[in-house]
Amino acid sequence: MRWTCFFFLLACPAVMAADGPDAGAPPTSGDPVLATLDALWRDRGDPAKAEEGIRQGQAAVAAKPDDVDRMYRLARATLWVGDGEENNDRKQKLGREVWDLGDRMAKAR
Repeated sequence: MRWTCFFFLLACPAVMAADGPDAGAPPTSGDPVLATLDALWRDRGDPAKAEEGIRQGQAAVAAKPDDVDRMYRLARATLWVGDGEENNDRKQKLGREVWDLGDRMAKAR
């Protein structure tokens, strides 16, 4: 999981410089799906909202599989949930999903 976090932070330097709940968030470009995912991200302290962010992020990526902004938001939510996960099997699964999303984002760019 540490390598996943390291890779994710290298791929998304804005996350490292974030200062506040919305700092470092990429613009939504008027996409209502991105705005919804960002709203869920702001409420990520609630575990139900964090899980909902993953579910909606997966649906958003399924609708537009090559959209880097949607992949980023799904990776961000998945990493958040995985980092707080106590079940090691699920933590490893979520970490692998973030890693795969990072690979997909690199290819899409």
